Amino acid sequence: MEKFGKLLLFLVLLVFLFYGIRTIFTGSITEIIIISVMGILTVLGFTHWKKLLGERLFLFVSLLSLAYLIFIWSLGGSLYLTLLFISLVIFLLAFPKRQPKMLKDDGEPTISEQPHSVVFEPPKQQEPGKEASVVKHFSPGLYVASSNGSVFHAPTCNWAKKVAERRRIWLQDKDDARGKGYNSHNCVS
Repeated sequence: MEKFGKLLLFLVLLVFLFYGIRTIFTGSITEIIIISVMGILTVLGFTHWKKLLGERLFLFVSLLSLAYLIFIWSLGGSLYLTLLFISLVIFLLAFPKRQPKMLKDDGEPTISEQPHSVVFEPPKQQEPGKEASVVKHFSPGLYVASSNGSVFHAPTCNWAKKVAERRRIWLQDKDDARGKGYNSHNCVS
């Protein structure tokens, strides 16, 4: 519903913008070209709305209308504040939101995108009377895991650094870790 409301807002603002521009239209070839391009981009914006291309096209329409209004003003005409305001509102609504970077330059997922087993996975329940298969010791090894998690990490991994010292388990090698029920994290090659 939010997308539909935003689309409806764009529709109302663009109708007012085009009506206002039509009232100040003088008929020069430059104006005809600018208004034609704005109209084509607007129609494309509405037809490609679901593909998220619509907002970008509306951004260009607002930039063209701002340039057109400033052009008229620079030629000694009036500065149409209402149209300028409408163009700025469309520009701000259509300006792309900053997206988090999903991949590093080498194609690896960023740390925020990697699963975090220590916090989100519940600890495994042990059967009563059975001794724990994981022995907690703090002598350094090649890999680090949490006693509450199911993933082991390289000691240099940011997730390994977040494991509380009281829950930190050092593992000697990959086979040792897998034998104790841990899966390898992306940082382990």
